[in-house]
Amino acid sequence: MKYLVMLFLLLMSISSNAAFIANASTKNMYVNSFVYFGIDNAPEDTCNYFGRHFRFDATTETGKNMFSVLLAAEMADRKIAIWYTESSVAGTNETNGCHQGNMALVSQIGFIE
Repeated sequence: MKYLVMLFLLLMSISSNAAFIANASTKNMYVNSFVYFGIDNAPEDTCNYFGRHFRFDATTETGKNMFSVLLAAEMADRKIAIWYTESSVAGTNETNGCHQGNMALVSQIGFIE
């Protein structure tokens, strides 16, 4: 039974990270209770809201940790890896469907080097 629970948790963690980007540099960051940021050469499965492609909730423990990693990367001029779920309106921008609520949702941020 213990192994079935572990397998279930593993499968859930894999499915929650639908996409991955390595070696991204952030730009156009905006912060309120959510953190919104963009990257150069954003993937096609994101939308573009005034140069921002990703978001996450900074009020949760996970969000606070991700925000710390994001700020550390900015200060150290390091690139990050981003695990995210795609936008429901991929390929759009702020004039034709993309808004803060449907941007790609980040689940993990880290360093790769």
